[in-house]
Parts: sequence; C-alpha cells; structure tokens
Amino acid sequence: MQTPDHKQDEKSGWSRLKQVIDWSGMSVNRFAGAVGLQRSESLYQIKKGKNGISRRLASRILEHYPQINFTWLMTGKGHMLAEEKTDLFKIPITLRLTSEEAHDLLDLLKEMLEKPAPPDDRPL
Repeated sequence: MQTPDHKQDEKSGWSRLKQVIDWSGMSVNRFAGAVGLQRSESLYQIKKGKNGISRRLASRILEHYPQINFTWLMTGKGHMLAEEKTDLFKIPITLRLTSEEAHDLLDLLKEMLEKPAPPDDRPL
C-alpha cells in the first residue's frame, strides 16, 4: 500500500519530468522515443502517479540530455540544469556525417584549435 507521501513524491516526479519534456520542446510521445523508450506508457504511468522516475529512466534522459541535473531529476533538489561544463570534450554527441562532411568538420576543428585563445579578462 502506498502512503500519501510516496504518492506525492511520484506526482512531483511527474512535475519534474514534465519540465524536462517542455524544455526539450517535444510531446510526451516524441520525448519517449528520443530517450530510447519503445512506448511512452512508462511516462504516462509516472503522470498517473503509479510510478516514480526510475534510475534507469533518469540515466536514459541524461544520456540524451546531459544538461539535466540528475539530483534534481530524482529528488527535486537543486536546479533542473546542471552547472555548465567548460570541458567540451565530455559532451556526448552523435553525428551522422558523410565522409566529406566529416573532413570539413575536422578541418574546422583544427582551425579553431590553432587560433590563440582570447585573453581572459576576469580578475584573479
């Protein structure tokens, strides 16, 4: 038997999930597909209060949207978006490029890396 507190936590789970879906600009069905769910039913079960956000679902969401704060998604504590990461090499992306497009992208990245960085005007 579920306690009222457990039920409330699940509803707040939907509230957070809905914020992420709205932020993504997708419908619930499209978002489900975007994070690799075969059906959106598990999201609707969260909406109905029958389930909470599982770690597995949270991991799927973060795999596709690493900007989302895991702690916030699971508990509501903190902010929806994680702190900005300055290490761009850790941002997971998937690109489907032709060979020519891949070479152009590599050339562009090489150019960017060869340019001197602008001075950092922040005070120490």
